[in-house]
Amino acid sequence: MKASFITSLTSLFTLSSLFFSSVHSANTVSSYLHSTIPDKVMNETHDSIYNALFVDRLSYCKKEEIEKFDCIDCHSTRSLIGVFDPVSKASSQVVVTIDKEEEEILIGFRGTINNIQQWTSDLDVKYTKWYNGKVHSGFFDRFNEIKSPTMAFLRKAQKELPNGDIIISGHSMGGAVATLFASHLKEFNIHPRFVYTYGSPRVGDRAFAQYVDKQFGDRLMRVMNDWDMVVDLPPIAFDYRHVGKLITCKTSTSVCQERGRMDENPGGVIMALKRTIETAKNVNKCHLTYLDETIGTKRYKCG
Repeated sequence: MKASFITSLTSLFTLSSLFFSSVHSANTVSSYLHSTIPDKVMNETHDSIYNALFVDRLSYCKKEEIEKFDCIDCHSTRSLIGVFDPVSKASSQVVVTIDKEEEEILIGFRGTINNIQQWTSDLDVKYTKWYNGKVHSGFFDRFNEIKSPTMAFLRKAQKELPNGDIIISGHSMGGAVATLFASHLKEFNIHPRFVYTYGSPRVGDRAFAQYVDKQFGDRLMRVMNDWDMVVDLPPIAFDYRHVGKLITCKTSTSVCQERGRMDENPGGVIMALKRTIETAKNVNKCHLTYLDETIGTKRYKCG
């Protein structure tokens, strides 16, 4: 990833941090929302979180590479249902697969792959109405572009695997799109078994977060590396809030803890600034490696 990306994104975040530092202290106590799950080391036999990560890794490959389905994780029990590569390269490519052994339908959304102009477009603070809340307009546009083809792939997958659990996931901006798509499925009386996001930015306002938390509870899991700065955007000063049960991981490892329902990241503004510094030093380690697996980088073997 180019140095200009890190420089520009770091500058963007530093300005943002000036906004949310003033409101952090008021949110510190309330950030631990209904956390009834004790902190513990995450069970590494929890296969679905890794199966979901496989689809997210694959989503960063080129469409023609994905269609060959010859990647490092493309073993015999898995098959490709479809891949949609939007015209806008700022949008989130989607990959849908089924795993007959695990009886899972896996839907993965790619994060932004191009330049800082796309990131600044994604990370402005404009809102769009979403049911009884508001969501980030850039993320909504990305979701709107892929929702129809993704629904078509999902319907096809359900015909091939009628009893399959639906697992939806996304990395980075793809995590935001995954959250919106999963929430949207309520209109069709479709209820995903799990939703996983890896290094996701905040998606919507407080009302949206409450709506999604009520909809999914602990079935939506937000995985963050402890040194990933992307999770601190957009700023909470504009009422953006995180959703789901938080799982924090030591950066680029699979050593993780479940922290329960939290609308904010641990450590406040000081830790947020440290995350900016660490990501600027090594974006591959902090943002592009999750659960000790490479994601969103050319190091992943697509075929």
